[in-house]
Formats: sequence, C-alpha cells, structure tokens
Amino acid sequence: MNKIALILLTFSLVSCGKGEGSGVLSKGLSDESVSNSSLIDSSKVMLSPKFYELDIQKFFYKKEVLPSTDKRYVEIQTDHVKEETKLNNLTHSKGLKEILIKGKNLIFSPGNSQGLYEQLNNMTDIVKVTIEAETVDILESMKIPNASLHISSKELNFLNHASIDLTPLGFSQRATHPSNGEVGRDAGEIILAIKKLNFDPQRKSALFILNGGKGQAGSSGIKGANGSRMRDLGGGVVFKREEIESCEVIDNPRFDRVKVNKRLHCSTTIRTEGTNSRPTNGGNAVAGSRPGLGGKGGEFISYIDIPRSLVLLQGGKSGQSAGTIRGGNAGSPTISFHQDIFVNRNGHRVVRSSVRGVSSKGADVISPSALKESGEDGFFDISPLIKNWEGLGYLEKELLYANDLYINNHIERAKESFAKVDKGLSFLDVRKVGVKSTFLKGALSEKLLKINSQRDYYGHSINWVPNYSLEANFSKFKTDLDYSLKTLYLTYWIKNSQKSIESKVEALESFQDSLTEGIEKDKEKYENLISKIPLLKEKIDEFRVEEEYFASEVKRVEAEIERMAKDNIVDRNKVPFLKKALGTVAALSNVIPAGKPALGLIGSSLSIISNNIGSKRPLMDTIKDASSIYNNFSNLKLEESSKNWNEAWSKVKISRVREIKDKKELKEYLSAVTDFSAPILESLKEQAKNWKRREVSSSEISAEIEKIKSTHEVFKKIVKSLEKFMNKKNALVREVNMIQGNISKTLASIYSSFDKISQMSYQKDKLINGGDINITPLLESLEEETKSRILKYHYEVARAYEYRLLRPYLRSINLDIVLEKMKSIVSSDQSAHLSSGDYESLSGLYTSELSSIVDETLSELSREGLPLQREKVLQLNKQEVLALNRGEDIYLDLISEDVFSREMEDIRINNILVEDMNVSNSGELGRSAEISLELAYSGESYIRKGDRTYIFEKDTNAEKTKWGATLDLISGEISSIGASPTAESLVGSLIGTGNIEDLMLLSRPGGLTQLKVRLRKSLSPGVKSTFEGARIRLIYDYNIF
Repeated sequence: MNKIALILLTFSLVSCGKGEGSGVLSKGLSDESVSNSSLIDSSKVMLSPKFYELDIQKFFYKKEVLPSTDKRYVEIQTDHVKEETKLNNLTHSKGLKEILIKGKNLIFSPGNSQGLYEQLNNMTDIVKVTIEAETVDILESMKIPNASLHISSKELNFLNHASIDLTPLGFSQRATHPSNGEVGRDAGEIILAIKKLNFDPQRKSALFILNGGKGQAGSSGIKGANGSRMRDLGGGVVFKREEIESCEVIDNPRFDRVKVNKRLHCSTTIRTEGTNSRPTNGGNAVAGSRPGLGGKGGEFISYIDIPRSLVLLQGGKSGQSAGTIRGGNAGSPTISFHQDIFVNRNGHRVVRSSVRGVSSKGADVISPSALKESGEDGFFDISPLIKNWEGLGYLEKELLYANDLYINNHIERAKESFAKVDKGLSFLDVRKVGVKSTFLKGALSEKLLKINSQRDYYGHSINWVPNYSLEANFSKFKTDLDYSLKTLYLTYWIKNSQKSIESKVEALESFQDSLTEGIEKDKEKYENLISKIPLLKEKIDEFRVEEEYFASEVKRVEAEIERMAKDNIVDRNKVPFLKKALGTVAALSNVIPAGKPALGLIGSSLSIISNNIGSKRPLMDTIKDASSIYNNFSNLKLEESSKNWNEAWSKVKISRVREIKDKKELKEYLSAVTDFSAPILESLKEQAKNWKRREVSSSEISAEIEKIKSTHEVFKKIVKSLEKFMNKKNALVREVNMIQGNISKTLASIYSSFDKISQMSYQKDKLINGGDINITPLLESLEEETKSRILKYHYEVARAYEYRLLRPYLRSINLDIVLEKMKSIVSSDQSAHLSSGDYESLSGLYTSELSSIVDETLSELSREGLPLQREKVLQLNKQEVLALNRGEDIYLDLISEDVFSREMEDIRINNILVEDMNVSNSGELGRSAEISLELAYSGESYIRKGDRTYIFEKDTNAEKTKWGATLDLISGEISSIGASPTAESLVGSLIGTGNIEDLMLLSRPGGLTQLKVRLRKSLSPGVKSTFEGARIRLIYDYNIF
C-alpha cells in the first residue's frame, strides 16, 4: 500500500480527545464532618464491579483452513549416500538416495499436487524410502526398483489394482567372457507399521511385489573358427609346381664347316600356382560362462495380519545359458592336392607326385546352465509384537496441521489433532529420537497450556484486544515487510537454486549486506533506548524518596506497637503477632505484583517470602531489600552508555567482520563491544531472575493486605502507604523492564547478526575451495524466524481490524502463496538479487490481504459514516465521595443505560478528563502536598452494534488505559494524568510509525465498561485533607445506525 493510502487509513481511523482540567482548592470542611457522617449507602456506590448477565457474542470466528492433503503438510527429505554409487546394476555418479516422506495424508498418484508419485516411480537410484503419515493412499501401481520401503501409518489404502513393486532391475548385457554371470540383486524389504490395510476384498493380484532380480545371462560363448578357404585350381588341387624344360643348339665358329662339331644345350624353369598350404580344420567352439542365479526375494514384515497371497516374494529367475556353441567349418576344399608336374622340351606333361590332404570341422560344445532355475524365495512374517505407527515425521506434520487449525480458530479440531501428537509422543523412546522429540514435546506443551486455558494461538484470550491500534499494527507490519521478504527470498534461493558456485557466493554476500543493514538499524534502536536511561534514573531517584517515607512509616508503627504494649493498650503476648504482621507489610514492600500469567507460573509466592520474616531479623533489613529491585540497573551508570557504546562501536568495521570465518577470531575482534555490553546483559539477566523471584500474585497480595487491615487499627495508615508504595514501584518496574527487555533483545539481535555474517563467510570459503557446504540449518533458522515474525504481525493486524470494525477477518493466515511465488522465481533461473518487479509481486501477494483491510475499512466508513465524537460529564455522588475519602476504591458503571443512550452503538472512549477537583485541608502543608483522582479501565469492555453485544478484553498482565488528575494543594494547580510522551515516543520509534503525527498508538476501550476510581493522597504527617468532589468528562466516539 502506498503512503497516501496509509495516511488516509490513519486519519480516517484516528479520533483523539485532548483537554485541560481546572482545579479549585476548597477550605473549611472539618475532619469531624467526615468522621461523623452517616455510613456509606451501598445502594448508591459501587465498591466492587457489578456482574452483568448480558447476551454477549464472542468475537471469535473460524477461518478457512487448508485440507489435510495439502502439500503444506508434506515434506520430502533426501539424503545422498555418496559412498555407494551402484544400484539396479547401474552406476550413479552422484551417489544413492535415501528418501524420507513425512506428512499427514499422503497421496501417490500421477499428477497429484503433492508430487510424491513422480518422486519415486521408476527411480533407479533410491535405496530406501521411509513414509510416515496418518494415511497413505496408493492410487496407481508404483515401481521403486531395488529399494527398501518402511511405512508407518494408521491406514494404508490401495485403489483398484494399484500395487507397490520393489523388484530390482535385471542386467542389460550378458556376462563378459570368461566371467560367469552375476547373481541377480536381492530384493529389499517392506516393513509395515500400520494399524489398518484397506483394499478391494475381491482382489486376487498382489499388493506388494518383492521378487528377486534376474540373474545375469552367461557369456554367449565363442563359435569355433572356420577352416581357411583356398582357391581350387581344379580337382581339389590347391597348389601345383611345374618344371618346364627348354633346349637350344649351340654352334662353334671354328668348326663352322664341320657339322659334327654342333652341340644341344637344355635348361628348366619352375612355375607355381596356388598356395603352398592346406585348408585348415575348423576350430573347436568355446562354451559360454555359467549364468548368474536369480536374486533372493525380499523380506516382508507386517505388524498386522495380511493375506500371504497378496505378497509376492519369489526368487528372481536365473540368467540364460548360451546353449550349444558350434565348432568351425572345415577348410575348403575339404580334400585338397599338392601336385609336382614336369613338362619336357616337347611339351609333354608328366605328374611326378600328387599329395592328398583332408580338413575337418571343429567340435561343438554345450554351455553350462545356472545351478538353479531361480533364486531363493523371500521371507514373510507377521510379527506378534505391537508396533506403534506414529512416526516422528508424521507427528511433526500433525503438529503443523494442528497449529494451522489453532491459529485459524478451529479449536475443537485443533484439540483433537494435538491429542494425536500427545499420544504419539508418549510412545516414543526419547533416548532414540533425541532432540527432535524433545523439541516437539516442548512445542506441544506450550500449545496445550494455551488451548486448555482458553487462549488463542498466540496466548491471548479469545476476546483479546490488541494493545496497539490498527494503525500502529499496520505501520509495524509495513516497516518489517521489506527486510523480511528479502530475507525469505535469499534463504530460499541459496537452498534451491541450481546456479553456479560464484552465484551462490554472491547471494551469501547479499545476505550479509541485508544482515549488515539490520545491524545498523539495531544500533540506532539501541542508541534510542540508551537515551531513555537518564529519564529512568530520575524516576528511580524519585522512588527512593517514596522508599524512605515508607521506611519511616514502618519505624513509626513498630514504635507504636512497643508504646501500646508498654502502656498496656495491647496484651504483651500479642506483640510478636503484631510484629509478625508488620514484618509481612515490610515483606510485601519487597515483592512485585503480577497478574495471572497467560503461560507458566509466577516466579515466587508470598509464603516463600514470609518464611524469611521473623523476630530475629530487623525490619529495616527487609525494607532495604526492596531497593535491590533497581540496584542492578542503577549501578551500571548507564547515563554514560551512549559515549561508551559509540567508542566501542567505532572500533568495529563490518567489512572486517565479513572476512572472519572463525568464531574465536570473531569473539576477539568484537571484544570492545562485548566488553561494553557483557555487564549490561549479565545485569539484566540477574535482575530478571531477581524480579521473577519477587513476583507474587496480585490476588494473593490483596488477600494478605485485607488480613493485615483486620489485624489491628494500628495498621490502617501503613497499609494505605503500602498500597501507594506498591503502585508506584510496579509502574517503575514495568517501565524499567520494558527498556531493559528491549536493550537485551536489541543487543542479542546485533550479536546474532554478527555471528551469522561470520558463518556465511565460512560457508563462502568452503564453497570457493570446493568443500562440502552445510548451510541449510542456518538458513532454515533464519527462514523460520522471519516467517514467524511476519505471521505474528499479520495476526495482530487482523485482530486489530476485527476490534476496530467489528467485522470478522476470515482469511487464513499463512505464507504458502508467497513461498510458491519464490519457488517460481528461483526455478526460472533468476539471480539472487530480488528485482524490484519480483519484490513488488511478492509483497503484493501478501499485502493484497492487508490492502483489502484498508479497502474494507474505507468502505465501512463510507457506508456507515465517520464516527461521531461527543462529551459527557459525570458527577460523583456524596456516597462515592465518602467512600473515596475512607480509602475505598469505587467503580463507575458506564454499562447502565442512563450513561449512554440505547441508540448509540460502537461506543469507544477517546479520553477521560478530571476537572474541578474540590479539596479541603487543615494543618501546615509542608514541602509538598497533592491529591490525585485516578481512573482505570479494567481491560474488559462491551461494544454494542445492531442487536449484538460483544465482549472484549486485554490481557490481565497488559498495561491498562489510565486517566486522572493531580491537584497540587500548594499551588492549586491541576495536572492531567496520561501516558508518558517519552514512552509513546519510544514505542513509536520501535514499531516504526514514522513521522505521522497524532497516530493513535493504543487501542481504545469500549464505552460499555466499568471504571475503577481511586483517591491517592501524598501529604506530610499532620496534614488533614478531604476530597469533596470532581467532574469526570468522558470524550467518546459513537455511531447511530
């Protein structure tokens, strides 16, 4: 929403009433006129709240919740077993997977939004699947080869012919010669810790299939090599040698005339044809290797009876044999000849020799078969033991579902769901499940305490009114939204993005930037808190005056008791009893009143404190103890803290912190800041313990005071002093506690951010150097913190909206739609830097609901008109004045119809002014003298709209709205009592109201309520003062429909 809309909302809703009172100092009324007056007429004065039996409506509506099958209640955890890479006769370079699926109601079906079927079906790298849920529905046959499956559920349901098949895959190739075939993979196991199995009673086919894997086929053997083939020169001759004779006549020239002298010269040449070798025999065949046996059937264990026929546990079929392997064919020609031939000079051919040769076929062989046709069958067992089906994963999701029911006001269903978690946890062995179980038990206990005490999810009553207004809550939410959404996006991106290492390093640096911004904001907040310390110191010093005065009163009463005993006014035997009562008064001054807490127990009890009271312990020691409620705070000299803090902070460079990867080094570097803040944190811790020990139930204190009042007249005045002392102390404690709590919280946030920045530096270093990274726990803690904070802001805005407009806020409060959008942005390969467009789309998804609040608010105001403001003056009657002077608290009943007209509806009190205080006094006033008339809203009020009357209340331990005025008897001036501007300024800065002036911080009480009125006197001893009356001006908004 833009700033204009916020301003419009603010000025549309804000209605303020401010005014100045006037005082009149009256004299002349004697003390006797009061003491001698008639007794108080209880019919004209209310000394206790009146009980009304109205037909009221509780503004508590059920909101829409997600179905139990929603993917919000489903989680898939994958652990990689990197040491093992082979499964289903395949190699998986990234290792094998163990998958845990936890949820409330799981559905395994193609296309279902839970996406479980696609995660498992036909996946070959899953070694184990564990399923923990209340119900598991198998709607389609599913194969998870070679996996083991453990199911813990109340019900396991199979639709039609759906089944689960864990049979391992076979071998894609035969064995390699000469190795024998490998044995088929053994099937895994199915363990069913279920309470009920549902399937078609007419079903014949198996529900569970755990057959062994097929054995590997033996090698295919080697066929004999064929004999060599040779060229047949004819008649099977493959080689022939021919010797050819040739002759010539040689003449001698010397004897040319003599014919007898001529001579014949002959020679031979050799010629071959074919190959001088024989066709070879065919080679003998080589048999294939032995096939592998089939794998063993799996193990099936169930803790309920299941028909054996519905489970297949057969051994896997053995691998195939290569069968008969043929020998090689004989060489060709089968009968061959080598010939030697002579050819004389006349061409006559003579075969000198012809050598015959014969080639034969190689031998056939038969390959061996597997030793058995199949592997061993598996194991089937119905265990007689009782196994609880409630797994830790299921209980975690059931608790999440119960919380969603609870936060959306489905109380009875939430109780049923919490009961399931409680029952499941009671059966778990804590020694085995450890931290997670302990965490769940703690979380469950917290919720049970709230829901069984009729509290809502955040610990408030079902009629709860947020302490801050709709405007303030809306502003607080808007202030935090920017940081929270960016934090959520970065955590999700780093965990899920497939980007490069460099990109993730850059994202971690962006995260560090975000944390750095948070540190700077916390630093400013801390400095603002420290600036409030001097004002508190002044109030502490003022309280010391009250303490000294009360101590003098205790001394006076102690002396009075001694005097009365001496003068025999009281029995000496009663002196120890009276001193014991006085010791109780002193002890009461040492405690801190506490209302009934929404959760847990009050730190102490009056009986424990009273045990320390005895005649041997001086009363003043007990009184001095009271000062220790602020000693820790006072001794710190925090007025110098701003200077010290700035000096310590100047030594810290965030850039240097981002380079630190070691906790020890970080500690040393931040030593200056640590040394400064350590005593503060330790002191706050000790003071918190001290205050917790001193907390006593307000009702117990009131009962004790009533007992003391009835003990003796001597205690009448000191009891009034005690009540005044306690009220001032309690106000001081609340204010100091708020400052200290915020100091502690802010310092803790700063150190947590420093630590996270350092952790991220360590993770960046691991990423860059190729080491394993395990930043998920850190990111998940950041994500959970951020989500919880956003949801709480949303809840408070919603409740403030309901109270302001008297309209139910029926939208479900969750972040799923935002997280889905983040997932979409991350999967689209976006960078770690959230673009302005993406940020707008994310914030728009969430603030669209809040924007609808603005639209509906403006529409309501437009339809019904702006509320009207009016004033009414009330006057105290004589009986009420009389009761106040006697120290009684009275009640003004604004519910009765003579105060507000019946036609007025939706009445809200803007302000109450006390005017024209009339007081008479006698005696010397002394250094200071004042009388205050205070009005307090009890926290419970009714608002009427149409024919319905609604009841609303603030928490009993919340700060209540108070009004009133103080008349200074010396100057005659009257001053209004109201909220401290410094406190309002602090709250405004903490919730981020910006510069919007006159923004109403606190929610206004309904007009139909009862106001408690008390008269307080601060007078010196001897001064008598009587309150005679005052006017009470109510300023309120209303509508007439």
